Amino acid sequence: MKILYIANELADQAATAAQVRVRALLPILQANAELRVIAFPPQGVPLPEASASGIDNVQFVPRRDMGGPALVRATFCSTPRAFRRFDTPNVRAVLAKSLAEHRPDIVHFDGFATLGLLDFVANASPSSALVAHIHDAQSARIKPFTRHGSLAARMQTTLEYFKALAFEKKKLDRADLVLVDSSEDRDYLRAITGCDHVHTLPIGFDPTVFAATGSTVALAQPAIVYSGSMGAKQSVDGALFLAHEVMPLVWKKHPNAHLYIVGGGPTEDVRTLDGAKVHVTGFVDDLAAYLRAATVYVCALRLGSGMRTRVIEALACGTTMVATPISVRGLDELDARAPWILADTADDFAAGIEKVLDNGAPQLAKEASDFAFSSFAWDTIAKRLIDLYHEKCMPGRNHG
Repeated sequence: MKILYIANELADQAATAAQVRVRALLPILQANAELRVIAFPPQGVPLPEASASGIDNVQFVPRRDMGGPALVRATFCSTPRAFRRFDTPNVRAVLAKSLAEHRPDIVHFDGFATLGLLDFVANASPSSALVAHIHDAQSARIKPFTRHGSLAARMQTTLEYFKALAFEKKKLDRADLVLVDSSEDRDYLRAITGCDHVHTLPIGFDPTVFAATGSTVALAQPAIVYSGSMGAKQSVDGALFLAHEVMPLVWKKHPNAHLYIVGGGPTEDVRTLDGAKVHVTGFVDDLAAYLRAATVYVCALRLGSGMRTRVIEALACGTTMVATPISVRGLDELDARAPWILADTADDFAAGIEKVLDNGAPQLAKEASDFAFSSFAWDTIAKRLIDLYHEKCMPGRNHG
């Protein structure tokens, strides 16, 4: 099986969920197939001189700079703005050369933004099966954000929502296999596209890093930990909700409780939360050590779609968790158990946190770790992907 994998991001040091995922999956695919990778380093990072550690046959290609006038042009073009980062003459030339030399059975597009190249690849290599690994339904992910921010921001987001929706309805049927993280996104896309080749590939975790046993950091106890990329809108919304609405209720009964907001790139709104009982750490080298030190892990996400890497990692560390329903989307796809406490409102969150602080939850913590290890280690996820390749993409078919 010959695979050409188009990776949205591939960095020497994985910092985002997308980078973690691709660095976990590619070495496993390389061991099971003849793999070639075209990758785009993160914005502003110099092109690596050699392939990423553990992955051979990687060609790095710079993406288009989307600042200033380019961003304005992308906003008002007919296709999703993110496509213009990757659909450039330089990238097309590299792709054409790789397709001609490698003659792949499968071309795997990792990330919605890389699908700007879908038509080009389908026309250039009609015998290759196409995999659109979009992770979540883009229109469903964007829609909640059309109600947030300034008027200009809402107008821009609304425009992107309609462009994403039009692409999903008109173009996803060109792929042989569409992959999303959760069953909710799968069912949504099947409904709006009428395609039955949308399947789930859950997010995984590295069991050598995230486990119930290991080092911990010294946190003021009881410690309530919330993690994520603190520059993302959904993470910022969750942090503000916890600090302003949930913790004041918790402090009435547990005045010594501390909230730790852990994650890189905190916005100014998040940084201003830092104080005596709320701690904004920024990026940390060992997230697992914070998760193990937590008395309770909270995931207060109220925006976005798809699965959450942070949730899988917390569960793997045997952390008792209180989470919104949207935070745990897709987790029942491979395992019907639910070793967490669900909460929607500030009162619900405070009650869930207090339940853990009052009584502990050792059985729930043990079930959480077992739950993660039973279905979501990266080896398990990679095997599912390879099985889907064989079932849905081999042999390839012509694209019209």
